[in-house]
This record gives sequence, structure tokens and C-alpha cells, in this order.
Amino acid sequence: MATRYKRILLKVSGEALAGARGAGFDDETMRAICGGIKQAHELGVQIGIVVGGGNFWRGRSSGAMERTCADKIGMLATVMNCLALADALRIMGLFQGSGTGYGSGYDLEQGPTRIQGLIMFLRLIGEEKDALSTTAACPFTDVPAWCQSYVAYAYEKGYTKGMDEVAKRFGTNDTMTAKQYVTFLLRALGYSESGENPDFTWDNVFQRSVELGILTEGERQALESGTFLRAHVVYLSYFALDAVQKDGSGTLQERLVAAGVMDQAVVITVRAGVKVSRL
Repeated sequence: MATRYKRILLKVSGEALAGARGAGFDDETMRAICGGIKQAHELGVQIGIVVGGGNFWRGRSSGAMERTCADKIGMLATVMNCLALADALRIMGLFQGSGTGYGSGYDLEQGPTRIQGLIMFLRLIGEEKDALSTTAACPFTDVPAWCQSYVAYAYEKGYTKGMDEVAKRFGTNDTMTAKQYVTFLLRALGYSESGENPDFTWDNVFQRSVELGILTEGERQALESGTFLRAHVVYLSYFALDAVQKDGSGTLQERLVAAGVMDQAVVITVRAGVKVSRL
């Protein structure tokens, strides 16, 4: 069977995982959802998955609880759902651990490394193929051969400067922080922290992201106060699709559709099923 698209982003709501039970996990429902994902995978489609947490917790229904605390609980609910789905997919033979760079399997509760965050970022913006075919030289000495093309491409494009340009250190296995990943997103959207009139600085990257409509205030608070996980990378990447590029030419999603990276009809169908609310 021929497919019209090669890559999709699927949103699975937390409520969907609960099935008829209304809360927690419904095994039959999860098997059905994962079975559909497996069928799509077997057709050669690359699938990114975003999972909500409404089957455990809704922050807006937390009553008098302090908002930041409620948001943190909601993020934990999302991580629990990610882990449950990842395990079901592992049993089906679709995930082989963290080697994919997507933080698959039980590694979703861990912090992403800089190289893993960079690879997922390049996949998100549809430039992994270009990265793999680059002839640019990698300027850093701590990058293993298997991922040198990713780093070389990202450096050439200005997406990353590494941890220390003078010492030629990228920080391949260093834990990526929320600030570093949000900085990646800002650069992809055309914003810069250099020059006489920078769009943002390292110190105000979260606040400027809120002002630019890339983050919500709730997300800023959660990122500033919590531990940054691979599950959060997925969350940020999904909602970055709605961010408008600096030049006003459209959103990141519209750019990917125009470039042929994403199929518009598929995107509309998939995103229509998104039920999770942003923090």
C-alpha cells in the first residue's frame, strides 16, 4: 500500500487511554491505539507521538491548589501516559530504547542529552535529510562519528554554537536544559541572540518566548521550576508548530507543509484530534 506522507505527528489524549473506565488505563483501548500505530509504522511512516494526561489529572480542575503545583502534577500525568504507551509499543517490537534519538521507551522520564535534543529538533523542522547529506566539517572534537553530520549541519545553519567554541566542545552527552532547547526553537523560527539588536538573550529566553507567543506563562513557570525531561521536548516540539516565524511568513507548520515535509490534509486530520490543553 502506497502512502501519501512519510512523517506524521499523532496526538493521543489522556482521556482516550482511559476508554470506558473514565480514568487510568484501559488495556483494550491501549491495544487498539497501539495496533493502529503499528500498522502505520509497518507502512514505513515515521511517527511522532504526543500524549496528554487528562486520564489522571486536569490542572484547571484543581480548585484552590497553587497553579504551578497543579501544572507540575499535570506534567507528571503526561509522563506516566508516555511511559505506558512506550511500553505497549516496545512489546509490539517498535521501539529499541533511546537509540532513535526520540527518547523512546522508559528513557522518557530522563533528561535528554544535547545530541538527542538536537536530532529531535532537526527532525521536527524537517531538516534531518539535509543534515545527513551535509558535507560540512564538524568543528567540535567531542562528537562521535555517528552524529557528526547532525552537529556539523546545525552549526553551519546557526542552530547551535556548542558549549565552548574555543575549546571545540559541543557537549554531546551533556544533559540538555530547557533553556537550550527553547533557544533551538527560537533560532529555527528566525530569531537571533547575536548582533547589535538581538531578539532575545540567554537570560530572558523564557520571558521573550512568552512575549513572542512561543510559550505560555504556565509553560514558562513549569520550565523554570521543574526538571527538563524528554517528554517535555516532545511537548514543546508539538506546540512549536503553531509558532509564527520572525519574518511573518507563517507558522512553522505552514513552512513544513510548503516544503513538502508534512502533508496538509494529514496534519489537519491529526491535529483535529488533539484534546490536551496547554499549561
